[in-house]
Amino acid sequence: MTYEITLEFHNHYQLIFAYLFEFSEWMVSWENVRIKLCTIYHIPYSQTHPVIDAVFLEEIHEYFDSLVLCNERLLIMGNVNLHVEDQSDFYGKELTVS
Repeated sequence: MTYEITLEFHNHYQLIFAYLFEFSEWMVSWENVRIKLCTIYHIPYSQTHPVIDAVFLEEIHEYFDSLVLCNERLLIMGNVNLHVEDQSDFYGKELTVS
């Protein structure tokens, strides 16, 4: 048995997001199912990238808002460099509840 899967790749580095995080979007089609796959990478705070996590959260929420209106099933994955499992990590906790 063979399956045909179609992939459409849309790489996005928009100026508003490029400094805070990188993302790419893939459209996966199989039979009558379409899935929008979004991969995210949050660049961690450092001397060369001095952007605090609060700014990242603000921008990632704007990105998530833009995804809400898509008609396809949505799968978001990646590395946000926040410790969501650590209850003492304010920004990690903030990402999971908002």
